[in-house]
Amino acid sequence: MHRLKKRIHDRKELENIELAHESRDVRKFYRHVNKKRKGFAPESSMCKDENGELLTDKQGVLRRWNRHFRQLLCTDQHSGAEPARSQDRHELCEPPTVGEVGRALSRLKNNKAAGDDSISAEMIKAGGDELVARLHTLILRIWENEEIPADWENGTICVIHKKGDPMECSNFRGITLLNVSYKILSNILFDRLLPHAQRVVGAYQRGFMPGKSTIDQIFSLRQIIEKSVEFQMSVHHLFIDFKAAYDSIRRDKLYAALREFEIPEKLCRMIETTMRRTICRVRIQGDLSEEFETTAGLRQGDALACLLFNIALERVVRLAGLSSRGNIFYKSTQLLAYADDINLMARTVRSLEEAFESLSQAAAEMGLQINMDKTKYMVSGPTPSSRLPDAITLGCSTFQRVEMFTYLGSTVHMANDSVVEINKRLLSANRCYFGLLPLFRSRTLSRKSKLTIYKTLLRPVQVYGAETWVMTKQSENRIRAFERKILRRILGPVCDHGSWRRRTNEEVYQQYDDIDVVHFAKLGRLRWAGHVARLPDDDPAKKLFEAQPFGSRGRGRPKQRWVDNVEEDVARTGCRDWRNTARDRVKWKAVLKEAKAHPGL
Repeated sequence: MHRLKKRIHDRKELENIELAHESRDVRKFYRHVNKKRKGFAPESSMCKDENGELLTDKQGVLRRWNRHFRQLLCTDQHSGAEPARSQDRHELCEPPTVGEVGRALSRLKNNKAAGDDSISAEMIKAGGDELVARLHTLILRIWENEEIPADWENGTICVIHKKGDPMECSNFRGITLLNVSYKILSNILFDRLLPHAQRVVGAYQRGFMPGKSTIDQIFSLRQIIEKSVEFQMSVHHLFIDFKAAYDSIRRDKLYAALREFEIPEKLCRMIETTMRRTICRVRIQGDLSEEFETTAGLRQGDALACLLFNIALERVVRLAGLSSRGNIFYKSTQLLAYADDINLMARTVRSLEEAFESLSQAAAEMGLQINMDKTKYMVSGPTPSSRLPDAITLGCSTFQRVEMFTYLGSTVHMANDSVVEINKRLLSANRCYFGLLPLFRSRTLSRKSKLTIYKTLLRPVQVYGAETWVMTKQSENRIRAFERKILRRILGPVCDHGSWRRRTNEEVYQQYDDIDVVHFAKLGRLRWAGHVARLPDDDPAKKLFEAQPFGSRGRGRPKQRWVDNVEEDVARTGCRDWRNTARDRVKWKAVLKEAKAHPGL
């Protein structure tokens, strides 16, 4: 009886997926797909206390979570003397206009959880121009009095399991739900702060900056490793991890940094207003813990948090005396960062030690603590792994040496072996495939729905970061073979003279009627190559791509480079001098169109 009910339930879920796909209800389609993929995962109502004892009673669990986040978010911070306030900078910041309020409101995302007041973004948007005018009046009052409503100070922390023992509180990430109406003010302050952040923050930082993504830093890192191997230069990498980076920023030091960077005084005070008193409660299975006031870190869920962290890190970098100009081929140290994911590089161990000690000391002043266990050391260049130590000691800290490291989701190898990353991508895609296997096996779902699931959920996992890959024929064949395995599952066998057989490669792609995954990855690489060619000359990624390091190439056949792959693909389209062609976006789009239609790419 239970198995019958489960089959009926599963069939109904699959019918809902197919119906949502036919009606082009994208949100409903993926909601049902993810529900089917993840299955039923009950929330745990238990946890362990500080001594490792299991807590089962509701109040005990709530008190434990309260203590965990209180310890994380409530630290003693001693504010120094308040910096002098400049009236000139105060006059530069005008009160928000009705247009700013309207734009901030329109940027609120729908279908998101509401805060303590249970008011969603859809409800506020439905208020129309009259509500926008009233919100504008409220924000003007806040702007004048520099005090936010008491409800806007509250936040509800929801816990999300990361990995590890689900009974350990430290294995969960806290997400704070803020009142949606507060986010309108936050978006306005974000727009006011963004130009100043772009002016202040160095080019080493690519996190939460307009027009930048993780691919910028992955490409830069791969170019450094590729050229260090090619020209037989040793580059020492230290991948730094901070403990609870966003939750440990010292607010008094952050306010001082804002004024030091000449952010308009009124904007500084408004940012202080949003963080002056922040109250949180933890929600576990619908039950709320006692409230507590947070005194450290940035407000989770706040649009300002990302920019404020970048500014705080910029202050740390300047205190450490690390220059953000130039690249590692022409100076002793270089820094790459995407938010709190930092790669500190140096040409020698001594330079790395000096830079690390300066950075760790400056970070401690800002409240940031380096996680010694998760921080790893890697050496790229001609030296084989067998001749390198297993660990390195920098000052009083010892870090494990690794041959590969996963940076921003992409695995980089000390010898720039892209096969390592491709194998990891295929492994991740295979895990994703088995999670989606019940959908691919279903006879209820149409072939069109299954192909949509493959292209939007599975293929992006397989080719993440492929813009920076160096692919050989062998790796291309492996990637295609994996795709054909999935397509054969979707398309099914073919009946030939009364007997069933698997489809040939040619039959698979005839039925698929789209470019294969390698072709798709190469198009992405060409698109990225055009983007790099159009970057300003002072952009770090452009500098690293065009750099010609001092050094000599080793004996024997040279390893294939990223630019070799690009030039080989461009040559098949008949394009000459691709670097100049790529500077014209219209001409480069025509090249991409030709490449997409080219069967031999």
